[in-house]
Amino acid sequence: MVYLALTPQGLQEILDTPEAAAAPVWCGANALSEAEFAKLERSNVIRFTYSLANAEKATIQRALWTIEEHHPGERIWVESVIFEDLLRGSGTSAAGRLQPVTAACDFSSISNWLIFFNDMMSRFTRIVFAVIPLILAAPASGLAVELSGTIYSSTGKLPPGIGVVAESPDGLPDIVGKVDGGRYRIDVPDVGRIRLRLKASGWNAATKYVWTPKRFNALDFLIYPAEVPEAALAAELIEMGKQDQLLRQGVGPDKLQDPVFVKHMNDDDIRREKRLSAIINAKGWPLTSTVGDAAVHAAWEITQHASPAFLKRCLPLMQDAVDKLELAPGLFALSVDRVRVNEGKPQVYGSQLHTGKDGKLVLDPIEDREHVDIRRATAGMEPLADYLKHFEK
Repeated sequence: MVYLALTPQGLQEILDTPEAAAAPVWCGANALSEAEFAKLERSNVIRFTYSLANAEKATIQRALWTIEEHHPGERIWVESVIFEDLLRGSGTSAAGRLQPVTAACDFSSISNWLIFFNDMMSRFTRIVFAVIPLILAAPASGLAVELSGTIYSSTGKLPPGIGVVAESPDGLPDIVGKVDGGRYRIDVPDVGRIRLRLKASGWNAATKYVWTPKRFNALDFLIYPAEVPEAALAAELIEMGKQDQLLRQGVGPDKLQDPVFVKHMNDDDIRREKRLSAIINAKGWPLTSTVGDAAVHAAWEITQHASPAFLKRCLPLMQDAVDKLELAPGLFALSVDRVRVNEGKPQVYGSQLHTGKDGKLVLDPIEDREHVDIRRATAGMEPLADYLKHFEK
């Protein structure tokens, strides 16, 4: 038997009950503060990192799914306020439709709890159909973590109808969050890969990649009109980026030993560097709000393959763009590493490799390697071990 407390009062009631002394007790962050949880001498209490007070149906249902995943087949007792919330607005009194089943289970001292899952199918059929469909769309594993942040508009005015969705490339169902007053919040599992997207008709925003959700406190978005102000420049940059990548498609170590090919590639890189330098001199570093995310990414690719001096020159410009949400921090991290390796210094994020004497790729030295995954996570980068798998033959 497992318990889910939604309020401080409900948690205290179940903790004071002898019958639940050894049973797993789950609660929201609102029911038990982090400091109280640290001092708690009960090892059977599990605390969600997000609040369940006045939570939406989807939040409660994801919490129930998480508990069921950790305790398959167990009965889950839920504080009865959940049913009052779920029935609110239906025109039917919760008291008229639900009666505690504690007497039948000999839990007479727990007056505010209702049994869920196993007994619900036969006793409270109408509630099951209100809850179970959304439970099945919830994350399949991992404790839930709340991601939240501010949505900024490049025009100073947010568009109507903004939505936020967490997508998993691992085949899990999408999770829909809530946007209210320029802020969003969404609960995601604390494991696996997440693509966080904003959706608004006629507007775009760069996708946020989250590999370790519990290490994120806030991810702010910049949303901008799909019709960017510098459309011609955007098209030019995107085309330059395509040429940069086309030249490198299918190029292996053997090809890089060919002096004719290397000279051709370097000449092309220099030509694109000169053009991008002229653009920067005239307009500054390309911004997402003026040319769009794809064009900014193309500018970054060109810079990454340019001369070491040009890349280093652009580094403070890219840092400023990151601070203004105009460039993805993960891209900037790769540039930081390349500049440091070029200067013979240890890299920070572990993105740079070189070809060893045996022809295999070797990771360049990393500063404070013990904490590299924390730095990678905050930049929206995958764990180092997963990253290195891309280079295995």
